[in-house]
Amino acid sequence: MPAAPAAMQPSPKFWLRPVTSTRRAVRSASVTTAPRRFSPRSAASSAGRPNSRNATMPHSFITERAAISRAAAAVRTVVSANKAIPVLNNVRIDARDGRVGLLTTNQDCWAEVTIAAAVNDPFAITVPAALLEDIARTAPDGAQIELLLTDTGAAAKSGRARFRLPTLPSDQFPPLNDHGIEPQLRMKLADLIAAISAVDHVKAGDHMSSHQGVLLRAIPGGIECAAFDGNRLSICPAEAVIDGEFVPMTIPMPVVGKIKSAMAVGVDDITIGHNGRLALINGGNARFLTRLVEGKFTEYWKKLPDTVGEPVLFSARDLSAAMARVGLAQDQFNSGVAVELATDSLTLSVASQSAGAATDTVMVGYSGEGRKTGFSLQFLRDAVGKCPGDEAELHFDGLGNAHVFARCPNAPRHMVCPMNV
Repeated sequence: MPAAPAAMQPSPKFWLRPVTSTRRAVRSASVTTAPRRFSPRSAASSAGRPNSRNATMPHSFITERAAISRAAAAVRTVVSANKAIPVLNNVRIDARDGRVGLLTTNQDCWAEVTIAAAVNDPFAITVPAALLEDIARTAPDGAQIELLLTDTGAAAKSGRARFRLPTLPSDQFPPLNDHGIEPQLRMKLADLIAAISAVDHVKAGDHMSSHQGVLLRAIPGGIECAAFDGNRLSICPAEAVIDGEFVPMTIPMPVVGKIKSAMAVGVDDITIGHNGRLALINGGNARFLTRLVEGKFTEYWKKLPDTVGEPVLFSARDLSAAMARVGLAQDQFNSGVAVELATDSLTLSVASQSAGAATDTVMVGYSGEGRKTGFSLQFLRDAVGKCPGDEAELHFDGLGNAHVFARCPNAPRHMVCPMNV
């Protein structure tokens, strides 16, 4: 087939010519020449704030991801959902002098943790506590997190990730006012947490409002933590240095767990002081302020009966396993376990109408007289389960109460009242 005439062939220049150049020029001219509209709302919202295009020193800070993640997780334990007062769902951020303080509260207790940071310009603001913790937690390990104020709130940066955070003014946040409380004792945070953890399973009911917490009182060489619910008592000593007189105080039970989480940010030594209404725990870069339980705690140390007879030496692991096995025969109508003590043996029995019956025997070290009694199975399991180590002792007093000890220094002591089985 013959080739087409030259006049009918498309010109290469036609395909290379930018056909949209005219449209682009018109569009660009329309954008640059269009008048800008004035918005009174946007002008009012930006009044008094630095222009983000012209500002060279924005309010911001940069810190390590691990530091702010640990601090945000610690203080968030205090936050509880509050729809009536939105600012209580936030964490107050106070950035200045190379440090950033994170503060939260539920108006019954306050938790504050301070971390090192590079602060560009001092500022204070509140942002959602849960969102800040999630941002820090999900950031890559070893990353840095930057938080800065914007015209519309706050922004966070971590690597290539960007977040926008809603804010509320810092002056709406209830401050941490320590009311000039002076430290009255010094101790290791680990010792305080261990002593509290040994007794916080004992929780008093609403009919014992003055016992709904953990008591701290001074003893020779330190302090003693105690919890009492009318049927059982748990006490645990801890080493401490007391300055002057330390009046006993009761920390509310809901706050106990928050203290253990809020202070677990690398704190070693702490000081504790109180004024009868508020208690302040200070660990340097972490502070915790809480209201105290009102009312007088039972002075158990004046009424605690002496143990009598020969102690029963047993393995806490073996006895716990035996109680778990016989507990399979327990139902909602039967909470007790029968205990029969004989030479070198302790027999547990549980019987119920719906779950049948179970019996198990544990070998113990005992050469005294035989004994039959009964206790709440759950109470006895709690007492044995709180014994550190494997070697423990069981004592009885003249009233039939069982006293469980661990055979180690500064071990907790648990007293369980008997019951009819």
